[in-house]
Amino acid sequence: MSRIFSLFALTLCLVSPPAKAQAAGAWRVSGSISGRTFVLDCRLQPSGGACTDVAKNGKSHPLTSFFLNGSQARWGFTTKVMIARIAMSFEGRVDGDRMSGTLRAAGRTGSFTAVRS
Repeated sequence: MSRIFSLFALTLCLVSPPAKAQAAGAWRVSGSISGRTFVLDCRLQPSGGACTDVAKNGKSHPLTSFFLNGSQARWGFTTKVMIARIAMSFEGRVDGDRMSGTLRAAGRTGSFTAVRS
């Protein structure tokens, strides 16, 4: 009986990747908030992660927060619009090589989708 349990446990370890591996890595993020659209290349990782504006001369924004729990991912960074500094926060659900969710910035809410790149 213990042999069957050991085989079952090993199978679960091989089939279920670690939670942090599900969202960590490179993502192409397309979002919309208050009628404005944007595209980011994000490198989601616990330390040293960043999101880079695709259309704005490659301006990079270091992550100020990063959290993973199973298929749920949350991250954020601060950007500058005109003279204002705005905190952007993303919360999404990972499904394989795709992610979708909501984003918040300056009291507004929008949506995003992402594809692993």
